[in-house]
Amino acid sequence: MASTTIEDKIALFSKLLFEKIDKEYSEKVEKLEKNFMKQYEDLKRELEKKKKQAIEQMSKRAMIKRQQMVSKARYDQNYAILKKKEEFVARVMEDLKSYALEYTKTDEYKDYLKNHIQQVSAKLQHEAFITYYFTKRDIENFGNDIVNWLQSIRGSDRFSIEYDSENIIGGFLAQYGEKVLDATIKTAIEDSRQLIGQLLEERLGEG
Repeated sequence: MASTTIEDKIALFSKLLFEKIDKEYSEKVEKLEKNFMKQYEDLKRELEKKKKQAIEQMSKRAMIKRQQMVSKARYDQNYAILKKKEEFVARVMEDLKSYALEYTKTDEYKDYLKNHIQQVSAKLQHEAFITYYFTKRDIENFGNDIVNWLQSIRGSDRFSIEYDSENIIGGFLAQYGEKVLDATIKTAIEDSRQLIGQLLEERLGEG
């Protein structure tokens, strides 16, 4: 029977020791690999989550930016339309005033003035005294007629006639006590401003 030498024992011991070390090393490496893979997967998921959140935030910011741009474009468009509308209405108003001024030079205007004097005076027939304000032009052109119309309605001692600014264009003001009834053409035109705006809106809507 062969005897076991010290070298054999050392070799056997070394083999067992290396096997143990290899096993422990393998276990540690495997554990490290598992930890690494877990951390890698966790990090990967976190990065994917942050990437998704970043994309969503960028998408939201882009959408908000688009909405802001659209809102601004709509505001600019509406503002431009409003300015054009105001310019158009102002031009129509000036054209109406020019037309009305020419109208006051016609025979038809004389009938208009007579009818309105009669209507207003009938409405204010119970007022003790009325002061009528006309343009200087109307008094110069129709003064005698105006006096005759008023005398036939109110007598000769229940009214007076005064000049007013040419800005009223035509028609007259009737003052009784502290109150004033406005029957001027200028005010009639100004009162039509809203109607002109509505007509313009309808035309724009049709377009």
